[in-house]
Amino acid sequence: MASDAFFPFRDGIDSAAESGIVAVIQPGGSMRDEEVIAAADEQWDAVSARFDEAEVRLAKGDTVLFYTDGLVEAMNASGDMFGFERLEQFMAAGYNMRAAEIVEQLKQKIK
Repeated sequence: MASDAFFPFRDGIDSAAESGIVAVIQPGGSMRDEEVIAAADEQWDAVSARFDEAEVRLAKGDTVLFYTDGLVEAMNASGDMFGFERLEQFMAAGYNMRAAEIVEQLKQKIK
């Protein structure tokens, strides 16, 4: 279950679990976040993840790459993972590429 608002009380988590929900995604921000997170941890065998919010100003020509773990965990024929280090090196070297070029070259490097 996903919500764009926080769960103010643990009873929302308990009700979700009783209804068959197996995971919850929410932004947090409740005064009772610790209680709500503890309820989720009790209900589901999962890891509570927290993310910091940051603001980044982009300039014309900047590149932002959105990717999933499937990219860095992709393995070549030899069984080597692509990894974060290779991705960072690739992006540092290819800063002048257009989006389509980045995608195509990443596909080639993963093979």
